[in-house]
Amino acid sequence: MSRVLTRCRGEISRRHTVSAISSNSNFQHRSIIGAGPKPGYIVLLPEMPPDDPETNALVDVKKNPQFETLTKNNYVNAVGKLALEMESRIWTIEDKLKDAQYPRTYENVLEPLETTSATFDYVWGVLKTLNLVKNDYFPSEGYNRIHDRARQARSKKYTSLPIYFACKEMKVDSQKLNEPQQRVLDKFLLEGSLSGVELTGNAAVHLGQVLQKLTEERTKFRRNVDESTNGFKHLIVEPKYVGDMPTHLLKHLAKDKSQPNKAPWIVRLSSPTYKAFMEYCPEPGIRWNAWNAYNTRASGYSDKSINNSIHIEEIRSKRQEQAQLLGFENYVDLSMQTKMAGTEDNVQTMISTLFSHAQPKQVEEFEELKSFAGSRGFEGILRPWDLDFWRRRQRSALFNVDDDAVSEFFPFPEVWKNLCAFAEDIFSIQTKRADIQVWNEDVAYYEIFDKKSNLKLGGFYLDPYSRPKQKLSKGSWMLGNKTLCGVPEMSPLATLVFNFLPPMYGKPSLLSFDDMNALFGKFGQVLQHLLTTVPYHEVSGTNNIEWDAIFVAQKFMTMWLGNKAVVKEMSCHYENGSKLSDDIIQNVLRSRKHMAATDLCHELYLSALDIDLYKKKEFWMDIMKNLWPVYHAPLQLDKRDSHVCTMVDIFSGDFAAAYYCKLWSQMLAADAYQQFVEKGQGRDAWRNHGQRFRESFFAMGGGYHPNKIFRQFRGRDPSLTPILWTLGLKPMTIVEVDPVSKPEEATQPPEVVKVTN
Repeated sequence: MSRVLTRCRGEISRRHTVSAISSNSNFQHRSIIGAGPKPGYIVLLPEMPPDDPETNALVDVKKNPQFETLTKNNYVNAVGKLALEMESRIWTIEDKLKDAQYPRTYENVLEPLETTSATFDYVWGVLKTLNLVKNDYFPSEGYNRIHDRARQARSKKYTSLPIYFACKEMKVDSQKLNEPQQRVLDKFLLEGSLSGVELTGNAAVHLGQVLQKLTEERTKFRRNVDESTNGFKHLIVEPKYVGDMPTHLLKHLAKDKSQPNKAPWIVRLSSPTYKAFMEYCPEPGIRWNAWNAYNTRASGYSDKSINNSIHIEEIRSKRQEQAQLLGFENYVDLSMQTKMAGTEDNVQTMISTLFSHAQPKQVEEFEELKSFAGSRGFEGILRPWDLDFWRRRQRSALFNVDDDAVSEFFPFPEVWKNLCAFAEDIFSIQTKRADIQVWNEDVAYYEIFDKKSNLKLGGFYLDPYSRPKQKLSKGSWMLGNKTLCGVPEMSPLATLVFNFLPPMYGKPSLLSFDDMNALFGKFGQVLQHLLTTVPYHEVSGTNNIEWDAIFVAQKFMTMWLGNKAVVKEMSCHYENGSKLSDDIIQNVLRSRKHMAATDLCHELYLSALDIDLYKKKEFWMDIMKNLWPVYHAPLQLDKRDSHVCTMVDIFSGDFAAAYYCKLWSQMLAADAYQQFVEKGQGRDAWRNHGQRFRESFFAMGGGYHPNKIFRQFRGRDPSLTPILWTLGLKPMTIVEVDPVSKPEEATQPPEVVKVTN
């Protein structure tokens, strides 16, 4: 049942219903605005859902969700109600901006959006969290409709012409704003500009068509990858082929998970099981079969109906059109608008400098691997499907590390307790568990307090164990649910989700080093989201951080797993409580750097490949064939290798012309971490630097440019020396501090410091 609201307006006629969902709605909206004056204004709205804190606890942002009592209708109604409220607020602002005398100020234009945006994003975030951890609750079709409606509503504030032009007027006098407010203003301007809000006529229509086609092609690309990945399985019935495999891998492969040592075992292409299988399978023919299936997925060598080659070229072409319509030479230049690096030249400097140091070592590593394999009876040329197996054998021979035995020293409950204690000590916080409603008995809720003032800073949920029928079966996530913002009594809230093996057979969940890497990294992101001091929703916590700096907190925390003292501190044997010995820790850490140059060269290859694919016009396969030998000189590219056809991050995901971002973040994190450990500093120095890290990277988040944050912490621009040191490719070298004269004004892309000779 709808009610009709009629008001006299001189420009725009709109019709809106809550169920009107279109993947291209943003551009239809802009084309309406650009169509010229209309005589009246009619809004068709459905009845506002009667939800309030009394009838729907989800809309009470002062409290955490009451998961045990919330119904599906509560979620649907809350998203619908708050979407309408946010759109109504936008229309109200647009109404006022029709008056040329209405002051174009932050308080009049952007501040009114703070409350509605923060509240809406919270409710939408809870729904996304629930879909991740309890995805049997909503049918995917129903969830996708709500999700699309939410995205449509959220985008309107950035694509409103009146708000955009008001922001342009504010920019002229923006020095009156504080720095986080300027970042909010710049965010609205950049989001509007990159969505084509200023385009009119045919250009606006063309951009809408391009983006619609891009959405279709990206969806097809991902669907083809999923179908080809899920379509393969190889059955193993001979125990001799799995005899050396660790227990955790056998549990993944066994048809009967309760009897991992019993045949049959099923090999699939999902990550990380595929890579682990390639490391342990002794039979070259079986390895080739799995490798071939994995590297020809969605290509011309597999099912032609799911070949991604044409979709790659369509996506590249449409992104080039998108960039040119928005005034950029190519998509790489467009991508750099949201990056700390700022220019492709800065990215290329990082790639070329790191490669110049890694490439000679890569050749050495490959020759040593060939020699080792030959000494163990291998004959012929090492092929791609041989590398993981012989690398694992060589690593085991060099360092004698038993992964299963090591994991016994890292039971999840003890590691979690020790990680919290470490963070409390270094960052001057307290972590306390609280008893509130959660969605599963294994989920815990914690609150973080400032150690000195005892002020509550925020809270987070921890969902540690896999639940194959409810949770996504792989990966780990940090979801920011609430931010520090202008909403009274609303404090930051986040969710940590992992897929660690649950306790079984009388044993607690035992973590591998990869598991601990995920735990430390995501906990770093939680700290950044909760310890923010920026009180503006749009730029608070992890919001609005440049893409190539968004992983700094995550990478920084994982750096501590390269520290012998911290690894020992985390260890506690699940049976007797003993600590891991110094010798074993040393071997574990050395083994983690095994063939680091080879791995770095491959990451540099993928970063360079991504940029070339969005800058050059040649066919994707030609670009791949040209770049491969540059970065993988010792290893020939197999003629069937079509790995580009499954690069989901750059074709279906959000990292087009941005694959380098994690490496850039790792560079910054390594530099920050070295500040803690250079000159043999101890725990007192860690606390001092930890407080400074909290006051910069954690506190400032998206409210300040990452260049300024880094310079505030380090006193200079980033150096490439520390990342090479953390990878074991170069001794630690202390880079001399050369502070910029006014770091608070430094907003230009940094000059990457040359590696010290």
